[in-house]
Amino acid sequence: MEIYSGGQGEGRQFEGSALADDNGRFVLETTVPMTGPRLTETATNFRQGTSEFSFPVSLIASAARLVCVSAASYARNILAPGSIVAAFGSRLVEGTGRTDLPLPESSAGVSVKVVDATRIEKPARLYFVSPSQVNFVLPEDAATGWAVVRLLSATGEVHVCPIEIARVAPGLFTASGSGRGPAAGTILRVSSDGSQTYESLDRPIDLGSETDRVYLLLYGTGIRGRISLEAVEVNVGGVRAPVTYAGPQSQFPGLDQANVLLPQMLRGRGEVEVSLVADGQPANPVRVSIR
Repeated sequence: MEIYSGGQGEGRQFEGSALADDNGRFVLETTVPMTGPRLTETATNFRQGTSEFSFPVSLIASAARLVCVSAASYARNILAPGSIVAAFGSRLVEGTGRTDLPLPESSAGVSVKVVDATRIEKPARLYFVSPSQVNFVLPEDAATGWAVVRLLSATGEVHVCPIEIARVAPGLFTASGSGRGPAAGTILRVSSDGSQTYESLDRPIDLGSETDRVYLLLYGTGIRGRISLEAVEVNVGGVRAPVTYAGPQSQFPGLDQANVLLPQMLRGRGEVEVSLVADGQPANPVRVSIR
């Protein structure tokens, strides 16, 4: 890959070259600032020669570092459309604040836009802003492939983060908010007479009588793009548990939910690990306790 600077699509100033991997990804490190204002590239292989110049993209010379992760699992870089993202940086805003529904596209002078693989810039909606962290929802219509998150801070500074957008990138929220430990969720108990009650996960799960149906409702993000319900698999303590729903949670943008029927054979197991896989992609493991 050869990188050039120029005014439009021409290769006026050669900036350097790098070797791409099998997926076309590469990193070009320079010791001096690039000329700009736009960058183009050509791709060369020894069998087919050199490509035409790529579509020109604007160079952001003053961009500051930003790290983007799943707000549930804290897994980096690979994110799904419609998922909740946590972006970490510095001097993003003065003060701290949570936003109300419907989520705004800017808060306290901060805005986030995503330039996806189609090179279209799309605004993201914000959940939370603070000097070192901004949580937002990746646009539902973001195209899969490589993309760039651009965060405009309250001071006018641009912060950027390269990400890869995939159809699914499952993550489960935890009670600690760290992506590890006890699951964030609730219990739905359906009794033999059809009555339903909701119970907290703050105490061990009681599977009740043999006629009770006890569902574990897990909260996560990056799950809704799964091919089908059958493509979502959950194991609780090594036991395959039926998944009756896996998709958007109706109240909060970007929040997903997986409803899992707990087998009676788990009775008395104590603390167990819960693993979720969607379209072959594993989420972070979480834990629950069963009486």
